[in-house]
Amino acid sequence: MNNLDIVIMGEFQFYNQLLQNFIENRFKLRCDCKNTHCISSQTEGLPPETKLVLWDCLGSTPDEIRVNFGRCFSKELEPHKVVFFNLQPSADLESEALAQGVKGVFYLKDTLDKFEKGIQAVLSDELWFSRENISKYLNKAQQLSRNQANDNPAASLTSREKQILSLIATGSNNRKIAENLCISPHTVKTHLNNIFSKIKVSDRTQALLWTFKYL
Repeated sequence: MNNLDIVIMGEFQFYNQLLQNFIENRFKLRCDCKNTHCISSQTEGLPPETKLVLWDCLGSTPDEIRVNFGRCFSKELEPHKVVFFNLQPSADLESEALAQGVKGVFYLKDTLDKFEKGIQAVLSDELWFSRENISKYLNKAQQLSRNQANDNPAASLTSREKQILSLIATGSNNRKIAENLCISPHTVKTHLNNIFSKIKVSDRTQALLWTFKYL
């Protein structure tokens, strides 16, 4: 089968062939099974039009899922939508899956009806995670973004303040900065006072050294 819409990956061939038949009959999509849990060896050469990769997690521990998925996602699976199914609940694993670009998860306890709705959602470019797990992921991402901003000394500067520092680095005095930016020298002085306060320096020379280091 050269042209595929959906590929199912997992060791449990009998059950996955039943799932293949359901998908083909219910969604009218071309589907195939690959009998492996070592997906790195089976994802190479997937047809570019493949819409979805269903990865069977039955019998795999969270650590095994992390290792196998991380090993090949960046290369072979990146162009395709990936969904985990037969997954045991794990908030940490689900957050990591979201961060890695997985589009959804189905649990062992999920019904066939829920599976059908989830597949339709993912094929329509939606995520299929619980609202709780999406909220946890977004909160972690926002916190990480705040931490990175706090670690960056230039994060508190406005674009105009960065412009002024760049002009200072070229040797421009307040008058030349004002002419270049079409503002008054008084406004330049106000900006400089704010800049000195933000980057914790007391004069232009220290500001110049700071600019060479951080901008």
